[in-house]
Amino acid sequence: MAASYCLAILAGFCFHSPDVDAKLQDTGLGYALTVKTKNYEATTGQTDVIRAYDWRQEPKACADERCVRYHKHCSTGRRVLVCNYQIAFIGETSGGYIAVRAKNHAGLAAAQQEISLWFGSDAPMLVLSALSTASSTTALAACPAGIDPIQCNPP
Repeated sequence: MAASYCLAILAGFCFHSPDVDAKLQDTGLGYALTVKTKNYEATTGQTDVIRAYDWRQEPKACADERCVRYHKHCSTGRRVLVCNYQIAFIGETSGGYIAVRAKNHAGLAAAQQEISLWFGSDAPMLVLSALSTASSTTALAACPAGIDPIQCNPP
């Protein structure tokens, strides 16, 4: 079970590991963040480009009343395990992402317990391991043309 405190809050994610090494890169119209620990590497970022995805069929995970929809895809590469998460708060048109890379299953499991979504200082956190349903597809579908993007992520 994840800790109830954050040692570092970066880009909306809480990192519980005491050995976090974070590097932030300005990309001009956004940022890229890489967090490394002895067990895993996590990357996230943001740009000013808003992409409206179709979240209607994606699973939901909640911490008390605070919920997100997510698309999780995991794969095995050369000597590395990778899980990509696309995440959106319920009712929002766009969301964020985090990619986690580890050399073994123990490292991936550590990341899924040591990284949480941070909803604010008085709110519960949602640990990545709660986003447990993996998809066989790598990409999340775009919200269809002609549909109000907010309708693609209903409550």
